[in-house]
Amino acid sequence: MEENKNTIILVLAIVLVGSLYFNFKLRSEIVSEREQLNIESSNDGLFKKKQECASYLSAIEKKLVELDTRSEKGTHSNVLNEIWFSPSMNTCLYSSFGYWETFKDKKIIYEYQIYDYFGNSLVESMMEVPGSVSRLDAFNTFNSRKDELKK
Repeated sequence: MEENKNTIILVLAIVLVGSLYFNFKLRSEIVSEREQLNIESSNDGLFKKKQECASYLSAIEKKLVELDTRSEKGTHSNVLNEIWFSPSMNTCLYSSFGYWETFKDKKIIYEYQIYDYFGNSLVESMMEVPGSVSRLDAFNTFNSRKDELKK
């Protein structure tokens, strides 16, 4: 039982460290890109913003690969889910699915995250917590939050 608590604490610590790393790594490069995004109110402008956000696909995939980690205790991997322009936040957002797998007890914990591309920050994170939050509940909350941010 104590070992399970230690494993969960380790996983949460790794998530925190990974998020902090991601938040600060490329902040200076992204700030100048945010200034270039011209915000227009017409449907044509919204379409252009969506296209511009989609153009960051390879940069986002590269960031997610950089977040993948492997240690003697386990692995963490991320996969891009979706990129979109959020009118409510006035920025490009993207979502990813990630999972932590521990080698010793073969546990897998799933996480769902939404990032602000220009702010280089984590907007929302939902995680399956065995015995507390199910994977389905975390996934449904994640999709609801994505829908809210698309408005």
